[in-house]
Amino acid sequence: MAHTIFSYGIKTEEIKSVFGCKNIIILNKIRDTSSFEAYKDFLPENFNKTPEQAIDDIIYGKPFDTISNYAYGYALICFCEAFGDILPYEYEYEERDIYLGAQTDLINKILAEEYGLTNFLIEERLLGKDTHPFDIPKIDRLPLIGMIKNEELKTLKAKLKHIKITDKKIEKLEESSDVEDNKKGIAYQHIQAFINNIKDCIEFDFDYITFSH
Repeated sequence: MAHTIFSYGIKTEEIKSVFGCKNIIILNKIRDTSSFEAYKDFLPENFNKTPEQAIDDIIYGKPFDTISNYAYGYALICFCEAFGDILPYEYEYEERDIYLGAQTDLINKILAEEYGLTNFLIEERLLGKDTHPFDIPKIDRLPLIGMIKNEELKTLKAKLKHIKITDKKIEKLEESSDVEDNKKGIAYQHIQAFINNIKDCIEFDFDYITFSH
């Protein structure tokens, strides 16, 4: 199964404040997310802790299970949904998630050939070196986590300011009978969404956090 890339705009300090808060209201807010419902019981073979248990560890300041490190990454996704904003923010896109592989390759090809960004890989910009500021165990495999801080977004916005993609251009490609045009339309949509995400995170003073699994 292809890995997907998805993002949130967050106030980093607000999410940090959840760690060790011992607050049942906050815990219930996290449990109300669709991410919690999707991940709560995830337990790969030979591991001992689910994301639901990892959330409990974080909220109540319990010792972390560093072997089941993946569980804390999925817990963080739930925190970001509960206290952040799903990106794209206030835009309607048929496809929110980016597929790692053929889809990111096409996005990077468009950025290089049409917009001159020859050393720009969208997956590296979003996921970076798998770094983030949260006090959870180092994750061996998945989910990957990357963050672009608000100040960095301003530099990135300037780098991408020459890219102009209209809704009309996307619609024309998506309505084409050619499958390759359809794929290109989705790639343009993701580029447009990425630029809009940067703009919105700057406007609302969010950091831009991305996950992949």
